[in-house]
Amino acid sequence: MIRDMIRETVPGAAGRHETAAGPAEKRRLAGRIILVPVLLAAMCLAGYLLLAAAYCIPTGLMDRQVAESCAVFEREGSYPRTGGAANSQLDNYTDALMLLKASYPENGNVWEAAARVTGYRAGGMTPVETVLSVGQGGTEGLDSGDYARYWHGYLVFLKPLLVFFHYGQIRDILMLVQSGMLVVLVWLLSGKERKLVFPTFLLWVFLNPRANSCSLQFNSVFMLTFAGMVFILLFHSRWKENLYPWHLLFLFLGAATSYFDLLTYPLVTLGVPLALWLYFNMSEKFMANLKNMLCSSAFWVMGYGGLWGGKWVLGSIVTGTDILENAAGAVLNRTVGINSPYQESITYRGVIKRQLLGAWQPLLFVLFAGTVCLLAYRLVRQAGQNAGVLLYVFVSAYPFVWYLVLQEHSYTHYFFTYRTLAVSVYSLAVCGAGCRRTRGRDRGKREGTHHGRTGKHSGSGL
Repeated sequence: MIRDMIRETVPGAAGRHETAAGPAEKRRLAGRIILVPVLLAAMCLAGYLLLAAAYCIPTGLMDRQVAESCAVFEREGSYPRTGGAANSQLDNYTDALMLLKASYPENGNVWEAAARVTGYRAGGMTPVETVLSVGQGGTEGLDSGDYARYWHGYLVFLKPLLVFFHYGQIRDILMLVQSGMLVVLVWLLSGKERKLVFPTFLLWVFLNPRANSCSLQFNSVFMLTFAGMVFILLFHSRWKENLYPWHLLFLFLGAATSYFDLLTYPLVTLGVPLALWLYFNMSEKFMANLKNMLCSSAFWVMGYGGLWGGKWVLGSIVTGTDILENAAGAVLNRTVGINSPYQESITYRGVIKRQLLGAWQPLLFVLFAGTVCLLAYRLVRQAGQNAGVLLYVFVSAYPFVWYLVLQEHSYTHYFFTYRTLAVSVYSLAVCGAGCRRTRGRDRGKREGTHHGRTGKHSGSGL
């Protein structure tokens, strides 16, 4: 199936490939198939080398910054809130764990250290309590533990930052970077598709930028998502006759998400850029659009799963331990709830209710409800003319499939997994923006201004 989708990566390509593929076409197809595992292996190697380089930084240079970070953790605790709602809850618990990994003094082999990712820990103490102990110089009596099933790619940036900045200052830097990315995105949209500014604003509000900038672990997915959107806006007019480079973009986004993220709301790096990409690459052939959407999604899954698998294999080889067994246990826990305290009470209905509870924001609900009503109004007026709307509906359903697979994780950590619903919010909002373009294009057909482009790849919209 993937082979067929790779071959038909251009809307309307079926008409050009009705005859049997020649030797040159077969070689090109084979090259594209082989390129995927080669790229995944190269990304695994590059990621490992970057981590090893980060581990060359002496942790003694970070001691002062870790000590100064304790004031924030002591004041806020493990799960503070920036507001009264669940979506404002921070994850200082995991942020403290990240600092413990970044500042742990490795005196041995950096290659093994980059694979093991060791940090201080103590029985009966939370990571926040442990980092307070470390910051106050009390490492005596503390144990250490590996966290090898994740890449922990964030260490490539966190370790250098801790040489110069403490935790509170890093938060400020993240806020500036996030705001800068939003400004760049809106600036690009204002010159290309102003109607997409509102969906982008809706996305920004839904992700709760204040909480995002205050939690290190929420940032990876946010940064990758917005970087993917910026890339699409900069280069959306290229590769119109060959969409394979776009599929490689989603392969990279999936791989980068696996590398940097600690399983927060990773699906957003697929769904949000995919909705934006569909807006600019929608043709008038529904099946070609569907194949391209599924192919991009499949490439993201290959990147995400491929980097996970690569870490487990690489880590097992380098450390001589069975990381695969540890990872398998974690997968069972996050999916069916093995060893979870919620195992008996988790239902899919309960998972969805918790996500909606986490997502609840009155102003956002009003804005989104208005968007849905506008979309419904346009669809009624243009009944039968918007088959492409189904593609956005399919993308908006991605989070519910994700929640079905990762029920335990989504139920337990709903205060940040609710952000996966950003895929639904953004996809439907973009769909509402795209309906207007479709209507104009359909009017152009009726007035004879379409210039004979029917069936060919066209611009943005539905």
